[in-house]
Amino acid sequence: GTASRMAPYRNVKWVAGSQPIPGYSIGGHIHFSNIELNAALLRALDNYIGIPVFLIENQETAIKRRRKYGYIGDYRLKDYGGFEYRTPGSWLVSQEIATAVICLAKIVASCYPSLSRNYLNNVAAQKAFYSGNQAYFRPSFLSIWADIQNTDLYDLYAEELQALYTMIMDGTCWDEKMDFRKTWKIT
Repeated sequence: GTASRMAPYRNVKWVAGSQPIPGYSIGGHIHFSNIELNAALLRALDNYIGIPVFLIENQETAIKRRRKYGYIGDYRLKDYGGFEYRTPGSWLVSQEIATAVICLAKIVASCYPSLSRNYLNNVAAQKAFYSGNQAYFRPSFLSIWADIQNTDLYDLYAEELQALYTMIMDGTCWDEKMDFRKTWKIT
């Protein structure tokens, strides 16, 4: 509502993704509070949020964004005592994707001790991540998803997570050119 009142113009497009407009990178920062940042949590965020979001990003623009932003393990401490996880691109492209990412973040933050896989701990994986090689990580996705499904919270968010799972399994990437007022049904 507030954003619509501030920018009610028809010639303004609301976009999300990695770099929907050349030269302007957008991050999908996820803010956390009431949880202590540690290496195990950051590893889980990278492997259980960073990789799944990577698999639906437009890699052409994601590669450009990662020249400055969105590194593996990218975070910033905040003055409210929490932190923001900064690796993914802006996942606000649709309400379904945004809801899935937020639900996934809740699961990872709550269950990270049991989410211990690390697919990003070698040079080949890091090169694949920074070069946008989604094919490198696709074979790992079902193991990543199985770990998520085995958490105590999965059943609570299974319906919301389905959109993300379907996109990854179908090899679908988000549309950064779409005005997300349409996908969010904002008038």
